[in-house]
Amino acid sequence: MGWGLGSPIYNGMHLSEGTVPQLQTSRSVLDAIGNTPVVKLRRLTSPSSADVLVKLEYISPTGSYKDRLALAMVTGAEARGVLKAFLEHVLRDAVAYMDHARRRTVTANDIVYALKRQGRTLYGFG
Repeated sequence: MGWGLGSPIYNGMHLSEGTVPQLQTSRSVLDAIGNTPVVKLRRLTSPSSADVLVKLEYISPTGSYKDRLALAMVTGAEARGVLKAFLEHVLRDAVAYMDHARRRTVTANDIVYALKRQGRTLYGFG
């Protein structure tokens, strides 16, 4: 059986039985966004019917179809200078909490407290 839900076709490549396809490598996680593999399901339909293609979202960097949207949001915020200013304020407050506690590492709680101090909430942390 080929790779991908019983189909001998993986991303346009014909595979023989037991063959494992060579996955495309990326220089970074950002390069992998938008290159989700597609598998043609051949055993699910008759030869005279339409092709059924399935995107393998679980292979995406975050396992979600929202990768492109998140990348666009972060890239846009960086371009406007909003993200840098936001992170500088949050990290400044988080480091202040760390210093006050006489620790050498910023914790997740420091970030949550810094966000709360600025009137922002993190989902699940009230």
